[in-house]
Amino acid sequence: MTGESEEGTAYGLPIDLRGKRAFIAGVADDNAYGWAIAKALAAAGAEILVRTWVPALNIFETSLRHGKFDNSRRLPNGSLMEISKVYPLAAVYDTPEDVPEDVKNK
Repeated sequence: MTGESEEGTAYGLPIDLRGKRAFIAGVADDNAYGWAIAKALAAAGAEILVRTWVPALNIFETSLRHGKFDNSRRLPNGSLMEISKVYPLAAVYDTPEDVPEDVKNK
């Protein structure tokens, strides 16, 4: 999944992560380490799932949906990084019974 730039310099991770999932915690915008890690893993072929801080969750999802991050989602091959799922990063449920099925064991 790595490639070469016009100058012949390799970019991306020199590993193939196709068919693998990468779960990155702490992604709340496109200016932090978590975003850069997600992009590198996506460029290597991994499916991307992220967890973001609860107070930033709605802002992050809205910004993502409205294309605010489209420029920084661009991967070396020209495609956009896809984020399969965004999970809340904090205890937002009072009891284990309150946790929705799609969030349990993630």
